Amino acid sequence: MKKLLLVIAVLSEALFAISPKTMEIVFKSLKIDDSKIKEDLCDSIYSGLPKAETSRYRALCVSVYDIIEYNSPIDYSVLFTYESGGFTLRRQNQTCKNPILSDDAEGTPGTAQFSEVLFAELMRLQKYGVIQNDRDSLETFLFGEIAKMKEASFCEDIDLVVYDEEFGAKRPDMGEQGCCSLVKSPSALPVQVRFPSYIRVSKIIENRFFLSNAKIGSNFALFDMNGKVLKQGVVLSKIIQAPMLPAVLKIQNQIMMLK
Repeated sequence: MKKLLLVIAVLSEALFAISPKTMEIVFKSLKIDDSKIKEDLCDSIYSGLPKAETSRYRALCVSVYDIIEYNSPIDYSVLFTYESGGFTLRRQNQTCKNPILSDDAEGTPGTAQFSEVLFAELMRLQKYGVIQNDRDSLETFLFGEIAKMKEASFCEDIDLVVYDEEFGAKRPDMGEQGCCSLVKSPSALPVQVRFPSYIRVSKIIENRFFLSNAKIGSNFALFDMNGKVLKQGVVLSKIIQAPMLPAVLKIQNQIMMLK
């Protein structure tokens, strides 16, 4: 009897240690240059950020051969991993209450959805040359594929979705253990990614852009690539000025890149 109780206790501990996560995400269209995956990539990822917030995460960053693993600067609680062509994300500050009978998690709410982290980190890897695809085409591709993943998920975001570009997105198999993330995201990129947009953006000069079809009086917000709010307000004319580039514009339930 004691042995049986011990086995149950061990299994219960393992069961309830499961965290919200994504399954492996495979993008065959991405042109990845593994030669760019070097130790100094970790320095680039955390460069320009306050040392007090990033020093311990920089120490945990792994970038070697065909493996990259680090805590995302837009939400340090999310561990972003690339290994041998596949991407995964996992929350380190949450656990599943009952990964078989419930979708609920407990712990400290995150500040960004998995889809937001995935988008930001893949664009970051493109910036540093790991992903060789053209920036604009990568952006368009990710908006479309993330939308497919969200449609297949039983969570609000892409948690637990099984995704392979060749076979599409689907829900996990029956009995797959996991749960949906807790996220409180007041300033990160919008959860609902909509593409393509019917608003058209044209660059006039430097940081100024003309917004075709934008409604006067619409609320807008500008974010940097880490999800931090740069500027927000109401559209008074169809010309908008970004404090810095690149930036992400959210307006009329749409998002688009300004650069």
